[in-house]
Amino acid sequence: MKTLCLFAALGTVLFLGTANHVAGQKGKDFRNLHINAGPEAAFPLKSFSNTHNMAVGGSAQLAIPVAFRFFLLAHAGYNRHWGSGSNEAVQIVPYRVGARMRLIGSTYIAAQAGAASRIQGDNNVTKASFAGGVGVANQRIDIGARYERHEFGGGTETIVVRMAYVIGLQVGSARR
Repeated sequence: MKTLCLFAALGTVLFLGTANHVAGQKGKDFRNLHINAGPEAAFPLKSFSNTHNMAVGGSAQLAIPVAFRFFLLAHAGYNRHWGSGSNEAVQIVPYRVGARMRLIGSTYIAAQAGAASRIQGDNNVTKASFAGGVGVANQRIDIGARYERHEFGGGTETIVVRMAYVIGLQVGSARR
């Protein structure tokens, strides 16, 4: 519950922070959809680190501009955590929506909520998933780190480091 309140507060700050940046303002990236995809590494935290090791995987995001410096996100990913000891590997497939706000220059903060599927042997479970992170993105590359929590059992927590290639898609007229 504490995590959910933290994400709600972050979302409110993101929303209120964009109140002065309406759609009519000019911005280099306002009219561009951004699709980015790339590899990531996830490092387990707390009790999850006792049963599983680092994960490798990848993710893709669609960033839809809604106001100057403010984007809605659609996120899908895949990570495979190797089991430690006698624990078998687990695959986690998150799919979330959220928001990203550019701060100074090309830095940003983001928050996401949705669901994740955990595939371990013949056992498949889908539960709530939350993420929040920071990063740096320009017109070609997005490098970021995020904290993820998936509500499997007592909770699966990881820190994810990601590097992605950005593709900008022009929407509407090139002139403003």
